[in-house]
Amino acid sequence: MQSYVARRALTFLITIWLAASLSFVTLLVLPGNPARLMLGVDANPQALAALERQLGLDAPAAVRYGRWLAGAVRFDLGSSVVYHLPVAQLIAQRLQVTLPLTGLALLLATGLGVPLGLYAAYRRGGAADALVSGLAQLGMATPSFWLGIFLILVFAVRLNWLPAGGFPGWSAGASTALRALLLPAAALGAARAASLTRMVRAAALDVMGRDFVRTARAKGVPESRVMRRHVLRNALITISTVLVLELGQLLAGAVIIEQVFALPGLGSLALTAVSARDLPLTQGVVVVIAGAIVFLSFVNDVLYAYLDPRIRYS
Repeated sequence: MQSYVARRALTFLITIWLAASLSFVTLLVLPGNPARLMLGVDANPQALAALERQLGLDAPAAVRYGRWLAGAVRFDLGSSVVYHLPVAQLIAQRLQVTLPLTGLALLLATGLGVPLGLYAAYRRGGAADALVSGLAQLGMATPSFWLGIFLILVFAVRLNWLPAGGFPGWSAGASTALRALLLPAAALGAARAASLTRMVRAAALDVMGRDFVRTARAKGVPESRVMRRHVLRNALITISTVLVLELGQLLAGAVIIEQVFALPGLGSLALTAVSARDLPLTQGVVVVIAGAIVFLSFVNDVLYAYLDPRIRYS
């Protein structure tokens, strides 16, 4: 197990390096001078030269890459041109909103998707299966931003149960901050719950058709125990893969949801960085998001080996 984890960790580090390098090269080959894009076409030559020195654009590309990579290893991603603050500090502040939002959305998706998928598989071909499958298709087809607006109209405007948007900060209290994230988490996690329901149903049906499940039923094992100990446990490999993919979808969907609910998260920071042509901030956000997704893949590989020991020796 240790050798398998070590191999996957090495692959993880190489992938992180490739993702960081790709993000740097992509922004490097884009047409136009980033400093001129930030200041405008009528920028003063002295101001333009000063900004180029600040961003390190006056150095050769190889030197710039070496400086940036050495800083990234020390978690020094440079300073934002717009905010005049370290990029790492800005990202850490925004993650205090995006990570809880994503966690709540994932909790909602898992809490609904896994039991509903198992129940639909258990009631295969019946009215309950058709109802759950229909709701899952509807959830997948509903845009998250539309659902967010609908939730605001119902629960914030008409019922006045939850805030319509904004984030008071964790200093206002955990309960107050979590209340501000409930509606956006519901809007973000609904589509992922629908997708997870379909995936869990398909994985459970595949396991339910195997010989060991039929043998357990023939021995008189209670159906609840069959579903919990045999079906769910053997479907966890597929479910864990889906959950990793869902997390990636949640990070991407947070960009839109944070705009709908006016949340100061990583998604809104990324949009600000791109629209303001803030090169250091854009690079930092891209690297952090890519690193998070690669890390989740690493965790998924280790979880694979734990759930199915045969994978360690393949």
